[in-house]
Amino acid sequence: MMQSGDDKAPRVNSQSDTSVFLKDNGVAIYTILAMLTRIKNTVGLEAMLEYMDHYQKLIEQHNPHFRDAVKEALGIKNVEKMYRDINQNGK
Repeated sequence: MMQSGDDKAPRVNSQSDTSVFLKDNGVAIYTILAMLTRIKNTVGLEAMLEYMDHYQKLIEQHNPHFRDAVKEALGIKNVEKMYRDINQNGK
């Protein structure tokens, strides 16, 4: 794990598809999504959102370089298009 202040924060350099987010961390991402789905199905959507918000803030506090890298990645991703694409092609 990288230490806070490490200059090697993950960077996204192109407008490629979501595979850019899965390259090295696919199992971890899938595990988190499965956990969030289980929380949603067990205790509800609001509880899932609260859990997600809490852990996102906790991660940002301890790893500000993650926040910066994700902000950069989201700056080049069109999340509305991603949502439309999954609804048109993924269901």
